[in-house]
Amino acid sequence: MRKDAQMIFYESLNMNDIETFQLVMSLNEEEQGNAIISIGNRLYKMIVNKLEDIDFKEIEKSKGDITKFSEYKRTKDCIDVLMTISNQSKTGIEEVSALNEALKNLEKHKTLFMNGFKTNTSIVKYFYDTIVMALISDIGFFTTVCVEFIKNPDSTVNLEIKNLQEYKSRFYLIHKNIERFNKACSTNDIEKGFKPLIDNKLKHESFGIIATILAVAVTIVYTIIPILRDLTYLFFSFRAHLSDWFTLQKELLEANALRLKSIKSTDGKNNKEIAASQEKWAKRMAKIADFLAIKYVPAEKNAIKQATKDSTITISKRDVVEPPDSNDGPSLF
Repeated sequence: MRKDAQMIFYESLNMNDIETFQLVMSLNEEEQGNAIISIGNRLYKMIVNKLEDIDFKEIEKSKGDITKFSEYKRTKDCIDVLMTISNQSKTGIEEVSALNEALKNLEKHKTLFMNGFKTNTSIVKYFYDTIVMALISDIGFFTTVCVEFIKNPDSTVNLEIKNLQEYKSRFYLIHKNIERFNKACSTNDIEKGFKPLIDNKLKHESFGIIATILAVAVTIVYTIIPILRDLTYLFFSFRAHLSDWFTLQKELLEANALRLKSIKSTDGKNNKEIAASQEKWAKRMAKIADFLAIKYVPAEKNAIKQATKDSTITISKRDVVEPPDSNDGPSLF
């Protein structure tokens, strides 16, 4: 048995069950492909049921081109500000770099995602939507938890990165999947998983070579679906709106503008006024952070519990003898 196929079976099936173990060990190469396709389709259907209840409308308008996203410039500016603050604070550099890398990866693969929208390849579209939502959410969480207002003795204003451990422990699920997305891009798994699906849609063809479809299925089931599942279950439970995150971005950029104004100012009185304004900003951010944390913590626990429950499924002899039926709801292949 192929090692990559075996990896999928041990990840997705209860191999301690003797009947399942015997069935899997008896599969030929064609049946292995059918089994993995069946596993992928069933996992995907469970995810789609929740994806349809998440508000991606604003993201979808960009049709896979992140540079056409209505809040692209603001998002990019926020990451630039966080990069500056992290470098000055000498902390949080790795976390903010991951955010910057994710945005660059969305830019780098925009043609792939745009073709996914043009061909209506649903998993490509949903994956793009969830990654953009995750990036915006992660910027928001990082900002509310880590960026703190600091007033210096001369009343000048500064922003520093603090409470990094709290951020890592409380909001790790979002950031972990941002890092997994970056890794999938660096190993070219995003391209290997999505391009064949899109190409087949463009040619109006089905997969003809077992080895090809098996390789694509393994990449999608092992690398892409786990990211999509974690984020989907979280966003479904959290039910936060994009407008909440855009408000946070606006607050961060306004606070940074005050910081820059304070640095340039030579008027002590003016500095005090700026500091007072930024203190109000800090209090607003604290309230938003508390509100999000109250909603987020139970949502993450529920998402992890549900994802763990749905990650192990069963297959039957019919699944591996006959090609999986793609007419019964959404499917990958």
